[in-house]
Amino acid sequence: MSEVSVSEKRVKEPLVKISKRDGHKWYHSVLLNVGAVATALIIGGIFIAALGYNPFTFYAKIIVGNFSNAYYLRALVAIFVPLLITALGLSAAFKMKLWNIGAEGQFVMGALTATTVALLLNDSLPRPWGVIIVGAAGAAGGGLYGMLVAVFKAKFNTNETLLTLMLNYIAVYIVQYFEKTDFFKRASNGIPAFKRIDEAVWLTKIQIGNFYFDTAL
Repeated sequence: MSEVSVSEKRVKEPLVKISKRDGHKWYHSVLLNVGAVATALIIGGIFIAALGYNPFTFYAKIIVGNFSNAYYLRALVAIFVPLLITALGLSAAFKMKLWNIGAEGQFVMGALTATTVALLLNDSLPRPWGVIIVGAAGAAGGGLYGMLVAVFKAKFNTNETLLTLMLNYIAVYIVQYFEKTDFFKRASNGIPAFKRIDEAVWLTKIQIGNFYFDTAL
């Protein structure tokens, strides 16, 4: 009887089991990270090739092109910085084994909150204080939007993966709605667009030759 139960337990065990490996050397972590990036490039290259383009030429143009002039480099930094900040924020959730797939929605709601406060402040405060308040408002807006998921998870044990994913779409629709309201919109060839916030709440720019970047970096 005991032998049968033992054999049944062995059958029920998964064929593949993923577990954390403790005590590995630092260079193992480096190799794993390099391997992950290389795998992503290879998979991306397969899709690029399927579209009829040479993946090596494609990647070379991306790498060389971004550093060919100051304008392209500024554009790279402008895209890279918010993605990096968002990734760092998500890492806290992933460390706690919570699958937060709502980075886009939380980022959008943070941006909407920051824009709202920036338009309300306008130029009423000097640059350092205005920037700090707007930045704090953005962090609070994104954090509160993410906290909705935490509340549902704690109270009703909802699936955070599905809920954060669905809230991405809700955030986008909320922004599209406010874009057409009198407080936010401005005339732009008949197309609704957000008003331009005052330079008093812009981040400070640091100039190095022909290249400049703001303090978000």
